[in-house]
Amino acid sequence: MAKVLVVDDNEAVRTAIRLALKGQGHQALGASTPEEGLALAAAEQPDVAIVDMNFTRDTTSGAEGIELLRGLRAAAAELPVVMITAWGTVERAVEAMKLGAADYLTKPWENARLLGVVETQLRLRAARRDLDRARAAGVAPRREALGAGSDFAGVVGRSPAMVEVLRLVADVAPTEATILLTGESGTGKGLFAEVIHRNSARRERGLVKVHVGALPGTLFEAELFGHVRGAFTDAREAREGRFAAADGGTIFLDEIGTLGPTEQVKLLRVLQEGEFEPVGSDKTRKVDVRVLAATNTDLAAAMRDGRFREDLYYRLNVVEVQVPPLRARGQDVAVLAERFLERFADKNRREVEGFSQEAYAALQAYRWPGNVRELENAVERAVILCRGPTVGIEHLPAQVRGSASASAPASGQPTTVGPGAPWPSSPASLPSTPASPRGAPASSSSSPSSPSSPSSPTVPSPSPAPAHGAADAAESGGGTLDEMEREMIARAMRQHGGIVSHVAVALGLSRAALYRRLDRYGLRDLAGSGRAG
Repeated sequence: MAKVLVVDDNEAVRTAIRLALKGQGHQALGASTPEEGLALAAAEQPDVAIVDMNFTRDTTSGAEGIELLRGLRAAAAELPVVMITAWGTVERAVEAMKLGAADYLTKPWENARLLGVVETQLRLRAARRDLDRARAAGVAPRREALGAGSDFAGVVGRSPAMVEVLRLVADVAPTEATILLTGESGTGKGLFAEVIHRNSARRERGLVKVHVGALPGTLFEAELFGHVRGAFTDAREAREGRFAAADGGTIFLDEIGTLGPTEQVKLLRVLQEGEFEPVGSDKTRKVDVRVLAATNTDLAAAMRDGRFREDLYYRLNVVEVQVPPLRARGQDVAVLAERFLERFADKNRREVEGFSQEAYAALQAYRWPGNVRELENAVERAVILCRGPTVGIEHLPAQVRGSASASAPASGQPTTVGPGAPWPSSPASLPSTPASPRGAPASSSSSPSSPSSPSSPTVPSPSPAPAHGAADAAESGGGTLDEMEREMIARAMRQHGGIVSHVAVALGLSRAALYRRLDRYGLRDLAGSGRAG
């Protein structure tokens, strides 16, 4: 049971919120003045606060709510504060979010929306506490620690940067929070939108994807909200819009930063009120839709420059998930390259088994400005051009070949890396989380900091962590990379009850690659009969 502080001068409002919270098993702590609210917060230490903007009769400036927010934040900076306001003071609510408010509600509110906001803030606060405790204890983030309750199928990566993103996604996906996915082009924001939807309560309904950057301004309204017959030239039949199609489910708005001023206003209304009118109709339609948005532009800077509305920015940016660039996921390059090699070898019917030392060194050294999408294209090109079992450096694009000198292969290493052969590495350089059974070395690059709203929880850049792979080897008396790989796979098979599909996801491998390793290490008997996925 969570404690929720409710500060509002209207007793009817406090009672309504108290009853809604009680139905979810939460305790409401009521206060009618800012002074009472501050005293109650100090005495009871609530988990979330819901605060009105105005308390004095005939006052509508919102200044009282802003001052109360400042006081609550000064006393307990980690306390999520949700502002509640009438439409006339939405601008003040946006100001409150700049000062650290977690979210805002408008009067009259819907209980489902209120409870969804409270649940989101409770989950986020718990997630931040868990992360702080793990960092204080010096524990490196591990994908296995995320548990079996989340479906991350399709997400390849075990680097600390990716694990922290997955940890936040696991916490916020089951909520109703609007999520803004940020990051460079090619990092996989669309994939994360699918993962969030798949792990939400709306997963049985559809995920509707809209690339808003590809919509001309003249078609934006008709595409998103639909139109009636005869609404404009060539509108011979009525057509349902994307928001109506997503009713009960999720809509993903990609490239949201490309919207013009007129489109921003139209989108804000449906986000705020959950209603719209199809083009040519005077009938209002209400929808229940969760919104995910993505951008590769700096919306905070666009907001400051006047190119993006503040109220829309804060409505979209309830939770921000920063998807890291590939250069910050160095130890994931190996497993991604292998996954792409297997896929494109099968697709193009090529007997390609792995990468040469020189090719691998170039892949690891390159900065990948195009991120995962560029790596995928580079591997596909290499597989198509390769005429033997090994992808050589000559099969890689020129810009990737040019990076090879930065990471020359050591003498005496195997000439091929890929399925059935170890990646060039030594036990001392194993990554802090097992990026790949090859033992690929972790990259020293880190994700550049990016601006974010102080009110929006984001994934912080991961701190350096001890290399537990090396530590595990020391505890077991050392061993070769093959021995360490065999033990890691055996441990994962036991943990997941021999279900190969689950183990493949946990280790970031395809099932075909995992089966090859099971055969190689004599572990086929650990794959449960009829349970191998």
